[in-house]
Amino acid sequence: TVSGTPLTFSGTLKNDNAYPIVGGSLYVKVFRTRTTQKDSNGPDVVDQFVVLSDIAIPANGETPISFTWNVPANARSGDYKLATFFTVSRKFNLLGLSFTDDVVGNTIPFRVSGEQKAGVQFDKSTVTVNDVPYYFASFPPRTTTKDPVEVTSILTNTTNQAQEVRVLWSVYQWDAQLRENVVQEESTKVTVPANGKAPVSITITDSTFPVYLAVGTVSWKDTKSIIGVRFVRPGVNRTRINFPSITKYPLVAGQENTLFSCLHNSGDGHVIAGGRLELTLSDMSGNPIHTYVYDGDVTGNMMGVMEKFTPTKHYDRFMLDARLYQDEEFVDEAHLEYDCATLNPAACAVATEEEESPSSTPSFIDFIMGHI
Repeated sequence: TVSGTPLTFSGTLKNDNAYPIVGGSLYVKVFRTRTTQKDSNGPDVVDQFVVLSDIAIPANGETPISFTWNVPANARSGDYKLATFFTVSRKFNLLGLSFTDDVVGNTIPFRVSGEQKAGVQFDKSTVTVNDVPYYFASFPPRTTTKDPVEVTSILTNTTNQAQEVRVLWSVYQWDAQLRENVVQEESTKVTVPANGKAPVSITITDSTFPVYLAVGTVSWKDTKSIIGVRFVRPGVNRTRINFPSITKYPLVAGQENTLFSCLHNSGDGHVIAGGRLELTLSDMSGNPIHTYVYDGDVTGNMMGVMEKFTPTKHYDRFMLDARLYQDEEFVDEAHLEYDCATLNPAACAVATEEEESPSSTPSFIDFIMGHI
């Protein structure tokens, strides 16, 4: 493609699980290749955004998707690729890790031909955390439990004129998928001399959470340059949900199903005592269908908890709520809605949930339970 034109991507989102995926989001990053050699920092990030939310995919099913990325008019010539990520509830990573540049889902390479040969951007090789070099394709560094953390980088200007650019820093706990994860934001203007460099930095003072992601975005004309710097505060422990679900859809009267979720300590790996995870299935009016409560230790390794149950009625529309507590303090939640109107409109029951009986239930495939 050429700079300044729209570029359309089309493909298929495929769910290989034996249960449906609801509340999904397709997130993408656009990379520009920095070098032909592999290094510890990976390609430059020139854009990242949510393509579509509220995606529902049936068990062992698929859904088509198409979207357009407008190639900036000032995009530099070079080799690019689009990397895909898929999350549920904007927090559970099912494809790639959205807070990284190296653990990605599918990638689509393309090339941009443009008139622009220069620009302003972050130099990923100059990034430091508390004066220690940061490597983007590596484990996040451990800092201190309470002390301020300084993230620095150098901006490079390869044009023959001084350029004034805006730098936005957004600091998140865990990752950048949810606006509510923001703990600090700063915006400043920086003048970078012609064919020169300028330092930029942010000092993170918050020490409430175990993991942080500092996202820096420099905007020059209609282009972006983005870095995401992740670090860990040792000694800070916090429980976290990781993907609640059911193993069969719909809920069929008299047919056994399984309600499950994963959870873990997102901190430094210690066992947290006094964890409680509440999983509740309810109809669309809020009436409970089944509730499972896990009380006990939460480890640093990913845990799976589950309970089998047998519905007494048929439900093809229902909700799943997960609420997580740590020492009786609420820390995390997720809300998922299962609706035949989005999962399988042709099979939606005509009768209401109250009137429906197993004999009037449409025919559904009984999937085999997989591993958690």
